[in-house]
Amino acid sequence: MPDFTGTYDTAGWYNSQPYARYGPPYSYIWWDSATSKWILSLLLGVKGGSYWIGDGGFIGTYQPSGTTTGVATVAKGVFP
Repeated sequence: MPDFTGTYDTAGWYNSQPYARYGPPYSYIWWDSATSKWILSLLLGVKGGSYWIGDGGFIGTYQPSGTTTGVATVAKGVFP
């Protein structure tokens, strides 16, 4: 399982929302307009086999989906 621990920086816009990136190797937090949820994944805009789905806003708890295990937490930082 990938390690997503680190400081994410605002990297641009995706689906009319800001997205954050950490790496290399890169991982992303991005808005999925199809589900209206924040996603934490290895590729921008692609859930793939290992990803987490945010419970609420950008900051908070992300539930495992696909082949991931364990809950991911995004703590407050600088984000537009």
